[in-house]
Amino acid sequence: MSAEVSERFKVWTGNNETIIYSPFDYESTWLIESWWDDLTMHTFFKNHWFKSVYLSLAYVIATNLLQKYMETRKPKSMRPLLLAWNGFLAVFSIMGTWRFGIEFYDAVFRRGFIDSICLAVNPKSPSAFWACMFALSKIAEFGDTMFLVLRKRPVIFLHWYHHAVVLILSWHAGPA
Repeated sequence: MSAEVSERFKVWTGNNETIIYSPFDYESTWLIESWWDDLTMHTFFKNHWFKSVYLSLAYVIATNLLQKYMETRKPKSMRPLLLAWNGFLAVFSIMGTWRFGIEFYDAVFRRGFIDSICLAVNPKSPSAFWACMFALSKIAEFGDTMFLVLRKRPVIFLHWYHHAVVLILSWHAGPA
């Protein structure tokens, strides 16, 4: 392998898998990111991605059952809880976007569009941590639908379909 190619990408191996990734060095690591164990998370998503299908099915069933339950009840007033919920999700999303965005920006503007698409992020990096947190957060985001149902707001097909499919997709892509 030439020096140019070895600087262009690195290889991670674990769980009988090989991931080719674009190397990037963060200036610092946040405390929460230091808890990251690449092999454990890769193992989790590799061995349990199919459970996202069960979770999605349970979500669709629970949504329909809760809608039936709420048909004869008054809408719930949840303004303070909804404010806290959306505030937490906004802060979480901003943090993840910032940390992931640093590496993505480097990949696109320093390494090029092809590398940004074809190479993974370093499985030991903060970006991998935030990618997995994104995948896990899809379960919590089922709460968005529960807020709609409890407030007796319409839940359109695209809403629940999006939540179910994004969970499955992100869990399936998690170890890659």
